[in-house]
Amino acid sequence: MTKNWRELRVRFSVDENQPNESIALQALGIAWGMVAANEAYFALHPDAPCCLGCAGVRYVPPEQCGPHCQLCDTAGVVLQRRVATCLSAAAYACAKLRVKGTPATLWLAPMAEGDGGIIPGQFHMVVRMPNGQIVDPTEKLKREPGTCQGEVCDV
Repeated sequence: MTKNWRELRVRFSVDENQPNESIALQALGIAWGMVAANEAYFALHPDAPCCLGCAGVRYVPPEQCGPHCQLCDTAGVVLQRRVATCLSAAAYACAKLRVKGTPATLWLAPMAEGDGGIIPGQFHMVVRMPNGQIVDPTEKLKREPGTCQGEVCDV
């Protein structure tokens, strides 16, 4: 493989009239594509930081590119820009774990309002470990920016 690698910003856009399940499947498809791209990036860059906290990355809300549209970044862009959305952070952590031999998966949780009602088309992406533990890279970036996310680095 060559070190000549071009990173991408991914545009995720949905029709708000689609069923929530359809939007969720589209989001997971985009996220798994990002995990695959990140795994390839890590194969070419084995010295990439073990987690986004160690890389000095901070959380930012999704960058809107229109109604029901957001931009998501793969590993190289995240490391260059030093910011990540929940989808970008989860895809980074999941790929890093998988490269280390831990069969982590992505987990998509619907966002809820204060009354518990689901907000159509709004989700939060986290990582599910093989033992069922949920790891939320975004929460750690929000709560303790710039600190190691042990769940990812300690594997």
